[in-house]
Amino acid sequence: MLRCRLIPLSLLFLLTSAVQAADYKAWLSLLPETVMGMTRAGEPDGANVTMGEMQNSSLTLRYRKGSGDHARHAEIMVIYDSSKSLIMPFSMVRDMRVETPQEIHKPTTLSGFDAIYQLDRQVPQNALIVILRPDLLINMTFQPPISEDAIMKFAAELPLAELAKSVP
Repeated sequence: MLRCRLIPLSLLFLLTSAVQAADYKAWLSLLPETVMGMTRAGEPDGANVTMGEMQNSSLTLRYRKGSGDHARHAEIMVIYDSSKSLIMPFSMVRDMRVETPQEIHKPTTLSGFDAIYQLDRQVPQNALIVILRPDLLINMTFQPPISEDAIMKFAAELPLAELAKSVP
């Protein structure tokens, strides 16, 4: 199973900020039905949370091909956070480089957006987090890991600019 490094959805209820009109259902048509030969596994997991003047939206799509030890998994998660507090930690470390025997964390850019490439050799899985706006990001996770070039190529084919404009 994929191990997502993002802040748990339950923390969305603790944030405060100005309300925007984000809706995770609008992102469904922008994201692919298949990912590198993997088809969507299960129903999309989405939420729009409004509390006072705060709004957060998230959408998670899971993909799978094969079974048992030969199964491949992918996950695409889009997160909107009107308070920017969920996105800020990624913005703060986007220039950080880490390379250990267990992991790689390095900044990159993709289609003009700041991004973070991560490889976790212990799980093993890799991810690309693209910061679309100070309040919006997309995270793509693959298990087992695919090459860094392959994850960048896949992400470049997503409608990142359209996703960035999907929230007023």
